[in-house]
Amino acid sequence: GDSMEKRDVTLKLGGEEYTLVPSFKALADISAKVGDPTHIILRSQTMGQPPSFTQMLKVLHLGLKASGYSLTEEELGEMLFEGGYGEFYEPFGEFLGLLTNGGRAMEEEGNRAQRRAGKSKAKPKAKSPKQAAS
Repeated sequence: GDSMEKRDVTLKLGGEEYTLVPSFKALADISAKVGDPTHIILRSQTMGQPPSFTQMLKVLHLGLKASGYSLTEEELGEMLFEGGYGEFYEPFGEFLGLLTNGGRAMEEEGNRAQRRAGKSKAKPKAKSPKQAAS
């Protein structure tokens, strides 16, 4: 398949698999109701603090709703509690990362950029003085 494939995040909740699909709707809802995903990611990285349960519940609930599921926030909360909500930090972080990157994984983007740069030998984003002069 295409290497620029978009990916989903699978959540195992109450013995069932749920698929979080990164989308503009999920991003818009989460940004409006919880906070910008980049801010949430940065805050947890710089302060070394995992997300709060409430934050995680709201983000995952909005993400699941945007992905077509009709769980209530309370139903999801019960399942996160039952599963031990620390188990969900990883998919939560992955989903937020995908939302900031058009549904694609971050690392792949970097590798692709390097491969492209290697192939074309041109340095992207560098304005050459020659162009400026003409």
